[in-house]
Amino acid sequence: MSSEAEQKRRRLIIAAGFTAIFTWGGLAYVELGKWAIKGTLFARVLDGRPYTNDFVSYYNAAVLGRRCLSEKIDIYSIELQNESLNKLIAPVVPESPFFLQYPPFFFALMTPLAFIGLFPAWLLWICAGLALVYCSSTTLAARNFPENHKRLLVVGSILSSYPCWLSTELGQMSLFLYAAIATLFHFLEQQRGMAGGLVSAVSMIKFQYYPVIGLIGLICGKVKFLIGACIILSLLLLLSVGVVGLDNVVNYPAALLKGESGAAVSGVSPHMMQNVRGELFVILGDVPAVKYTAAAAMAGGVLFIAWLWLMPGRRFRESDPHAFRVLSSISLLIMLTTSLHTHSQDYLLIGIVAILLLPWLDDRLKQRQSPSLRFARSLLIWWVPVSWLLFFIMQISVLTRVQPFFFWALALLLPVLREVLLPRKPAD
Repeated sequence: MSSEAEQKRRRLIIAAGFTAIFTWGGLAYVELGKWAIKGTLFARVLDGRPYTNDFVSYYNAAVLGRRCLSEKIDIYSIELQNESLNKLIAPVVPESPFFLQYPPFFFALMTPLAFIGLFPAWLLWICAGLALVYCSSTTLAARNFPENHKRLLVVGSILSSYPCWLSTELGQMSLFLYAAIATLFHFLEQQRGMAGGLVSAVSMIKFQYYPVIGLIGLICGKVKFLIGACIILSLLLLLSVGVVGLDNVVNYPAALLKGESGAAVSGVSPHMMQNVRGELFVILGDVPAVKYTAAAAMAGGVLFIAWLWLMPGRRFRESDPHAFRVLSSISLLIMLTTSLHTHSQDYLLIGIVAILLLPWLDDRLKQRQSPSLRFARSLLIWWVPVSWLLFFIMQISVLTRVQPFFFWALALLLPVLREVLLPRKPAD
């Protein structure tokens, strides 16, 4: 077969693959419309057990924020949150109270949504989130994917992945977290530290990730990042005090600890977490050692990331033009696997890892053939269909004692980390 015919066949296979991926993704999003028409998008009964969409908790935060404008209430009262949420999902009744432990400024920012209905609020929320995912991905991909069609394929793949679909269904903050982190890395790469500090505020909503995000910001953006972060945090605190009141702002740390205990509320599900904590939970059960080990893993992960950027990363940045993007990718993978609270929708961040890491892997493989790096590249190339396969595996994680997204991330992390710490010379 001639080389021209071979290339044509290869292009046809690639086109067929992307067509299948986009068709699957499109049909999955159509399913959300069907659920909305049936009235089962936000609350339904599955296999005899009630199911509640995460966005209901977000909308409940808006309702409580609106109430704060006219009365003094404790937005972190489990009883109050549960009473308000039950009115939104009636006649479905949760098995245990839902508790939202997001920062007080989240309640304040969500308040305007309380002036429209639940479904219009969800629709507005996901449209904004998906638009930001698209724009931030396109901007971040512009450097290494200059051709428009390649950027569209990359972004289309991200939108077709299971974590993106799940984030859309749940109206999850992970959509906005993705956009914020992608934009942060774009600003830091351009040495716009203050802009990076300002955009980092979105990461504070999922506070378990901010130690890593803030650390990278400080290392790369230095004082300008700190100034930007302090400015936006001060503004958000003022907004919080103005909308939900000083008492709720002061009570937030205690509410965060209460929520993460997960003892008497829904919304914290260690058996579903795709991280060290989740894996230990399905092996050992709900024992104190799991929480202590997970906390130690998170602290160790943050310290390792700091060492990586400041010690070997410094030399790596001097020798490799892709260094910032590679170190950022490694940091995201460590963050996802060691954070105290990581669910499958948060693996939407793998889209950022793919954008940042694939060009570097391609360059390395041109220099020398490495089975481990080729394996890492394959993991990213096949991420979209595999993410859906991992979803099905996750449904039996209690039986298999395996958290599939967690092990997938480790499989990608280890060969990349080895290449950075123990680089090999290119083949002659």
